[in-house]
Amino acid sequence: MEFDDAWDEELGQSELRDVLETRSQQERFESVLVLFEEKLRLLSDRDSTPDYVVLALSDEIVRRCGVADYRDPDHGQVHRDLRQALKARAMKYRIPTQIIREPTLDGRDKTPPSRIAWNFFTAMYCKAGGYPWSPHGLASGTCYVGVGFYRPMSTS
Repeated sequence: MEFDDAWDEELGQSELRDVLETRSQQERFESVLVLFEEKLRLLSDRDSTPDYVVLALSDEIVRRCGVADYRDPDHGQVHRDLRQALKARAMKYRIPTQIIREPTLDGRDKTPPSRIAWNFFTAMYCKAGGYPWSPHGLASGTCYVGVGFYRPMSTS
């Protein structure tokens, strides 16, 4: 893995405060999308772009901007999800993204750390263009299915 400070885009406290203080749920949702999209645009405009972007979402962003439910005159009742909207906006910049939430980073997520690491790095590897492992020697296009067996240990 290669890291470069030139690939960092931070949300400033004042930028975030302006978004989170927006009263309307719909406007707050749209504002946070615009803010993240601008950061992705800045990354995509660089001479050297990252293969992958991790979007770390704080509890406050998720709580205040995670969903937006509102009524639209043309479309009726609307439900928007931040994760889906961020993924859709990021697609136009052709930089794969992974969203990670604060509980995963600070240990509140009760998923075993080994599983979190496996899922995170496997997703990152695949989204950055890698291919998961496969048994050596199979013909191209062969589907491999793993079969596991379990036999309980004798209690006697």
